[in-house]
Amino acid sequence: MMAMATIFVDPDAEPLGRSIAFVGAKGGVGSSTIAHNCAFGISNLFSTETILADLDLPYGTANIDFDQDPTQGIAEAVYAPERLDEVFLDRLLTKCSEHLSLLAAPSLLDRAYDFEGQAFQPVLEVLQRNAPITVLDVPHAWSEWTRSV
Repeated sequence: MMAMATIFVDPDAEPLGRSIAFVGAKGGVGSSTIAHNCAFGISNLFSTETILADLDLPYGTANIDFDQDPTQGIAEAVYAPERLDEVFLDRLLTKCSEHLSLLAAPSLLDRAYDFEGQAFQPVLEVLQRNAPITVLDVPHAWSEWTRSV
């Protein structure tokens, strides 16, 4: 208990952000729309740095909703965990508004996106160290990696 308390009390401790995940019971129920609107609302209402991470690699829509066309995004982070640090993350993020950044899905069907259970953990850890709030748009597919998010 004391170890956890010192994380939040110690000024030299690395900051930890909060993650809020949205997942629908099935496709087309609007969970992505709610996730995107919540990320935008949190970033504007609280004037705090917020990252929206679109984890639906083949069918992600966050880039469309925010009228962005990034050349890189979350796929590069997941496929290269050894390169993942704050500088690399900063290059992958797309600024959507003053306090909202997007880690976009490629939204391409050119490959299969089958991941091990902990494949997204390094990405989530870097996101938590870099922003007070991370909103995760999780696909409705049930697999080993979506259970661990």
